[in-house]
Amino acid sequence: MIILIADDDRLVRFTIKSILQEILGDSGDIFLEARNGQEMANECREHHPDIAFVDIRMPVMNGLDAIAESKKYSKETEYVIVSGYSDFTYAREGIRLGVNEYLLKPADEEEIRRVME
Repeated sequence: MIILIADDDRLVRFTIKSILQEILGDSGDIFLEARNGQEMANECREHHPDIAFVDIRMPVMNGLDAIAESKKYSKETEYVIVSGYSDFTYAREGIRLGVNEYLLKPADEEEIRRVME
């Protein structure tokens, strides 16, 4: 499985990756990282991840715009927003974009496990 983690905070990327590695074990998954929305869109265009964990507030291009852009190239990717913002406007836009899940930071292992199931 190809997993993309897009967040401008290195510690958040590391934490999500660590949780996923704990859940998935040594199954040969490929982890990609993006520090901003443009990097995320580029990774989706090049690698077509199976799932992407996406922050909303990122430099260069926000997560919602990055999801919209990425869907042009990576239609089968499942998108999960992981955000510190519980604003319904963001959730509504995520729903419009076909986001699979909206998790609030800090996402814990049980929430991520549920998403992966």
